[in-house]
Amino acid sequence: MKYNKLIKVCEENNLNELDVINCLKKFIKQGSRPKWVLDRLNLYAKERIKQAKLNFVCSKIYTIRRLVASNEYKELYKKYLIKNKLSCVHTFYKLITEKLSRERLLQAFKNNGEREII
Repeated sequence: MKYNKLIKVCEENNLNELDVINCLKKFIKQGSRPKWVLDRLNLYAKERIKQAKLNFVCSKIYTIRRLVASNEYKELYKKYLIKNKLSCVHTFYKLITEKLSRERLLQAFKNNGEREII
């Protein structure tokens, strides 16, 4: 039943299969804001764990600057179609140090195999 409605809308708007597929890919690609926050926290946790294993734990702001300049962060930025500056070190730092995101940050560390707070 739902497919019939989709076909009807496509026919009314003269959309072919490629148009519909591209539209769906774009919609799926965007993601959501909470997912964007979690992915950034996950990147930060991975970087801090890597630094701890190398016995080279530096300041939070230095780690964030490196992450924002990395290719992984740029790919995430493109994936979620964020409408702010690519170089948002200040907002990323506020996210990491914010009390409200502390639980999500700790969960990101646990998801990456680290039980201790870094």
